[in-house]
Amino acid sequence: MTPSSSGDRVAVELAEMRGEIRTAFAELNGRLDLALQRTAATESDITTLQDRVAALERGRWPLP
Repeated sequence: MTPSSSGDRVAVELAEMRGEIRTAFAELNGRLDLALQRTAATESDITTLQDRVAALERGRWPLP
């Protein structure tokens, strides 16, 4: 089916672009969600390590 007028062609192109933009935003949202999960996991790991280092420091300092 071939569009008969330039207005129809523009409408078809706009519809295709809209679909591509929606797909791109969905992919971007997925990547952002993954980045946020990794950031939260990293922050948790850092907090755990800071607690462990603080516990080691309390056990070592001041030296007996």
